[in-house]
Amino acid sequence: AKLSYSIDNAKTRQEIRGQINLLKAQITDPRNVGIGTEAKQIITTIERLLGKKLTPLTPISNDPSGYEDLANRMEQQIVDMVYNLSSEEKGLITDINNAVLKWNKKIQQLLLLSQKEKDDLSQGYIDESLTEYEKLGNKAHTVLGNSKFKFEPMVSNTQDVGKIGFAFNHAIQNFGMYQFVVLMGCILLDFVIVMIVLLVTNKETDDNNKKANIQSSGTTI
Repeated sequence: AKLSYSIDNAKTRQEIRGQINLLKAQITDPRNVGIGTEAKQIITTIERLLGKKLTPLTPISNDPSGYEDLANRMEQQIVDMVYNLSSEEKGLITDINNAVLKWNKKIQQLLLLSQKEKDDLSQGYIDESLTEYEKLGNKAHTVLGNSKFKFEPMVSNTQDVGKIGFAFNHAIQNFGMYQFVVLMGCILLDFVIVMIVLLVTNKETDDNNKKANIQSSGTTI
């Protein structure tokens, strides 16, 4: 929304972006690399949306890096037709969309894992994605300037999940009249259960000490 476009219709631009992502995925698909039948169909759809013909491109080599380069060059050709951008703005668009493709893929792979693996990996994924978000946001702010784009960094609180402060803050924001109930539940979990464990432990210790004293008295007699 902050950039200049050769195609004014936002819906059309969104459709073209979706088709670009499909085209890149198809060109680099290890089962059918390059511009095959399906890739050509996607190109036809893009040309219809653009109202212009694309120039056919070829890979610089027949290895994965060559087809990845082909996908990026095809994307750049289409982007040049859609946007009226500086080289810095083009680079920003490419970086953002590469991040979208990367995280879509990583999340899809994560969802196929076992629940334990999801639990183990999710926090790291959240922190890593937020780090990338920060870099892209700062880059966008540098490229577009403060008058066009105000960036607000986000901080992950995954480290605080399970702590009473996090739970109560979440309750304040989301539970309305039930905040007090949630707070009591937090206190129960964080303090009362701990007290019960300590009391049980102390009782067991006292019982063991009594048994030891009885045994010691029996030996003396």
